[in-house]
Amino acid sequence: MSSFIVASMAVGVACEPARPVHPSGVVSSASSKVRLLKEPARVTALEVPASPDGCLSIAYTLQQPDGERADVVVEVDAQGDGSFQRVTQAGSTDHEGLLARSTSPEGVTHRFLWNRAVDVRAATSVNVRVSA
Repeated sequence: MSSFIVASMAVGVACEPARPVHPSGVVSSASSKVRLLKEPARVTALEVPASPDGCLSIAYTLQQPDGERADVVVEVDAQGDGSFQRVTQAGSTDHEGLLARSTSPEGVTHRFLWNRAVDVRAATSVNVRVSA
């Protein structure tokens, strides 16, 4: 039986730059506006079949409120010790890569073909992590 982990990142705000100080010691009245950073994409609805097959189709959904494209990372922990390594992508004509994947507020489903045989040949149980 496989375990699955979905990771996400926290949202932050860009800091306002320091205002210039005139040699007389007076602070300039000009200031920059605070710019909000876009919320990162979230990975949801992760599906990884529990199978010893050589290549596995991983399905996941990407959500992002502004529909900004997102890069995805797929990793595996074959030992169960929390040490994740990037997986090997298998060639495919009907699966997608990991860069600039489309998103939407409701979520867009994507499929990635993992060459499991290269990464965890003899493992019976692994942890898979998909993050954006």
